[in-house]
Amino acid sequence: MTNYFVEGVTLFSIVLILAGLFSKTMRNSINWRAMSTPLSSIIGSGFIIIAPLLWVLVGKWSLFFLLGIILLSYQIGDVMRFNIVHSEPLIQSGKMLGTFKTLNKMSYFSLGIAYLVSIAFYIHILSAFSLSLFGIDDEVSKDIMSTVILLIIGILGYLRGIAHLEFIGRIAVNIKIALVCSVCIGVFTYSWNNLGFVHLTPPSEKVITFQSLCKIAGILLLVQGFETSRYLGDRYTTVLRVESMKYAQIFSSLIYIFFVWCMMFVLGDVTSVSETTIIDVLSRFSWLLPLVLVCGGVFSQMSSALADATGCSGLLSESVNNRIKMNQGYLLLSLVAIILIWTTNVLENVALASRLFAFYYLMQSLESLYIMLKYRQAFSIKRLIKFVFVALSMLFVCLFAQSAG
Repeated sequence: MTNYFVEGVTLFSIVLILAGLFSKTMRNSINWRAMSTPLSSIIGSGFIIIAPLLWVLVGKWSLFFLLGIILLSYQIGDVMRFNIVHSEPLIQSGKMLGTFKTLNKMSYFSLGIAYLVSIAFYIHILSAFSLSLFGIDDEVSKDIMSTVILLIIGILGYLRGIAHLEFIGRIAVNIKIALVCSVCIGVFTYSWNNLGFVHLTPPSEKVITFQSLCKIAGILLLVQGFETSRYLGDRYTTVLRVESMKYAQIFSSLIYIFFVWCMMFVLGDVTSVSETTIIDVLSRFSWLLPLVLVCGGVFSQMSSALADATGCSGLLSESVNNRIKMNQGYLLLSLVAIILIWTTNVLENVALASRLFAFYYLMQSLESLYIMLKYRQAFSIKRLIKFVFVALSMLFVCLFAQSAG
């Protein structure tokens, strides 16, 4: 069998998965609608670099460390789900006093800035990917296109509200999932035909050092985004947000595991990482897979930006006790993101955003510990140990995490 078989299987997979995701059952599923926002954010730009990055850092242990990252992120998700159930009623009742109020405000501040930087970053990368298809690679063109996209998001959000942007986001995330999964299936098929599922050996044996652990700590933030469910209270019930966050984490984890496992068969001689590493590797044996991955990257940036815009707007609305409505928040955050794009280096700001996300999770962990100990809500030794572990892990990320580049 030739590599035309790989292309054929990939195209068939795209059609089949899209048909399933756009089926009437999925379109009418409120659970899928609630899942789409956190899922959009979790499977962001990170999926393009996470496989080669782990391969370069830890080689054959990539899957083992990925499982560790996923398990830790799920524990962070447990903290967020605890706060949805137990923190929100206290916030809504106006009983935020002292330490609780301070932790909550610090959480809002750090997450708000991180969201704004992330939105600007996602749209900037989306513009870069899109313009590269036409051979355009100057910063002014990228900034102009980013501004237009952000204005469209802000105006649509203001005029039509969350439902309209969620609809666009669901389309983007459906296409993204279909493209990412089809790339996995294509690589799986190639490995089956040509490599016999034998992992290619890394160029050198990897020694796990403190520096590599610090870089792995930075990878944790590539799978963030599940916290967006926390700020969709105007649209979904508490139970649905808790369940949708949990299932979004599980579903995205399965995609990441399958993706990294498949890529380990073809990464062999890779010794450095860039945004195009996987594209370069895939182009060695397929003309279609790199194209599918680039398209997946474009839809990934769009869906992630919309998810973070929704989360940021909900955060803003909650932080001012709904004095600013979510539709007004879309317009405001779009304008701020435009200012960031024209006045700062968006790519350099990503390192700051990563630490702010870690700081946010740290504050959320401390908030959950405070509620559990102060108000004796859902107290258990097991939960206490878990939340302390998450807090210490996030403190480590804040202090020592290094750029994934």
